[in-house]
Amino acid sequence: MSYQKNKEALLVFALTAAINMMAAGASLAQVDLRWSPSDTTRVVSGASTRLAINLDEAINFRTIEVVVSYDTTVVRSLGGGPGAMFADSGFQLFEDFEEVPGRWHAYAVILGAGDFLTGPGELLYWDFEGMTMGESPLLSVETRLFDEVSPPNLYENVQLSPGVIIVESPLSAVGDSFSIPTAPTQLLVAPNPFNPKTRISFDVAQETSGRLSVFDMRGHQIAVLHNGLIPAGLLAKDWNGTDDFGKKQPGGVYLFCLETPNETARAKGILVK
Repeated sequence: MSYQKNKEALLVFALTAAINMMAAGASLAQVDLRWSPSDTTRVVSGASTRLAINLDEAINFRTIEVVVSYDTTVVRSLGGGPGAMFADSGFQLFEDFEEVPGRWHAYAVILGAGDFLTGPGELLYWDFEGMTMGESPLLSVETRLFDEVSPPNLYENVQLSPGVIIVESPLSAVGDSFSIPTAPTQLLVAPNPFNPKTRISFDVAQETSGRLSVFDMRGHQIAVLHNGLIPAGLLAKDWNGTDDFGKKQPGGVYLFCLETPNETARAKGILVK
């Protein structure tokens, strides 16, 4: 009888352990992103169109960062930015879209403490123009997604499916053009990259109030460099790579955000260690 009870207890323990392992495994499961409307996009030479990066899973996140390579002899980049999930969220964002020949880097970060998004939905968009007939592979050089906890964790296995753009002969009239989002106002950060400190400067036409803050790429506020009256003219603030408590921060990318009643200006700096 004792043997039978021990056997049943061991069975319950084994089942419980298996369920816990399955739950843990689910949290580490691969997160798949995809191109929308399709992984294969056709466009005629001289026409412009838009692709988006979509998330189909109901997971929580605060930050998306993607680096994509493409063929500059086939397509020309027209810029990009945060997708509808970020743009329509009403949350305070830090976003950027940077390009070097054959590669673009886009990210969007929710800055508000406790704020996050839940999929599915559109994360980023990219506008481009067909140049010459041919095929341009779209390959993910880097794809990073952070969850909503504090501090946020990096989803360990995020995959953006490869895509391809096929530019064809212009057999029909060029489609209607669309407006391209304008780039946000930028602060001046110099030197950049920097070590041990940098200066963030900006010019305002008239006296106002504002707050200049430093965030990391996870959306955590690191330091407040100015909070209050801003006189008309040039204002410059130094940051020495520490938080509000004087703790030195690790090397990496940091986000500078100036908020006033009339506008929000953003820039990024790279702390080199």
